[in-house]
Amino acid sequence: MIPSPAISQLGGTWPVEGRKVGLIVAPDTPAGAVLQAREAVLAAGMMPLVTAPRGGRIGDVAIDRTLLTAASVEFDSLLVLGAPQPEELPSFDAKAGFEPGATPVDPRVTKIVGEMFRHCKAIAVVPDCATVLEAASVPAKAPGVIVADPQEALADLTGLLAEHRVWERFPVSR
Repeated sequence: MIPSPAISQLGGTWPVEGRKVGLIVAPDTPAGAVLQAREAVLAAGMMPLVTAPRGGRIGDVAIDRTLLTAASVEFDSLLVLGAPQPEELPSFDAKAGFEPGATPVDPRVTKIVGEMFRHCKAIAVVPDCATVLEAASVPAKAPGVIVADPQEALADLTGLLAEHRVWERFPVSR
């Protein structure tokens, strides 16, 4: 059976307007960096979802999702601006605790990043947060994985989002 190009997600590009970009931040992520990334996503016609360990604000930017409530299925792509540490006392979410010997990244972040990778979604991290990739066992040089400053990362994410998924991440063997 020949695949129908009318329903295929392969080989084409589509508008990125309305696509959801998860912005993962930590409590110590500079407010200016969060604001700039959020504004750049909005300017491209996409919807930023600022996601942090806890609700509230970072500077003038409201947190849209907490790591307790966020799920990878909500995001079309991900930009990691901060690498939240595990909670010392994970009273609200047992999945937020620290595992001795593990990379010091909140396990809820590594779960989201790992799922995004397996779902062939574009992932970008700023260089200071490359430990998130290591903690999630995601190769930094894999197709659709970007390690760059926020402006370059968002430009690359936008291009990848136009293709919907990063299908070359898992090539089909024949």
